[in-house]
Parts: sequence; C-alpha cells; structure tokens
Amino acid sequence: MNSTPKILTPAEVLEVHPLTDYLWLETREEPDVLYHLQVYCFVYDNPFSYFATCVCVHFNLPDDTSWFMMEAYGAEWRCWSDRPTDEQRGAVEWDER
Repeated sequence: MNSTPKILTPAEVLEVHPLTDYLWLETREEPDVLYHLQVYCFVYDNPFSYFATCVCVHFNLPDDTSWFMMEAYGAEWRCWSDRPTDEQRGAVEWDER
C-alpha cells in the first residue's frame, strides 16, 4: 500500500540507495512529465567544473542520462516519495531562488 506522496527533503534524497530504491522525479523544465527512476549514483564533485565542488545526483532517464545538482533541488528538480496526482504536484510550490 502506498503512502501519501510527499516531496522528499534533500537529505532523504541523499539517503536513497542507488540501484535499489525508486523515486518519482519532477523537473521544472518538463512540468508535465513525471519519471519513476532509480538513482544511478551520487557524485560529490561537480562534473562540469574544475573549480566548483557540489553534490550531484545521476539519473538514467529514458533515452538520456542526466545530472542534477543538489544545490538546485526544490528550485529546478524535486523528488516525490510516491506517485503524486497532478493536483498534489500543483499544490506544492517550487522554491524561488
């Protein structure tokens, strides 16, 4: 039985076990798409810059692979504990940064 969907905190996302736990990924860039995915891996250095250090989460999206920086969590992407309805998704505002 599924519980009521909730937005995971950044700490909860980082506690996910790669390759065994599934999350519902929502991105601000694709508001009508919800992905049911496994975390592929966590990276603790920014793969795009030699000068910045941050935590990234790597997801294998259908036909793509994407890195999401934890510093953008809540503003550009977020994860749900269970599949939310469109109404539940719309009721939770994105962080404004």
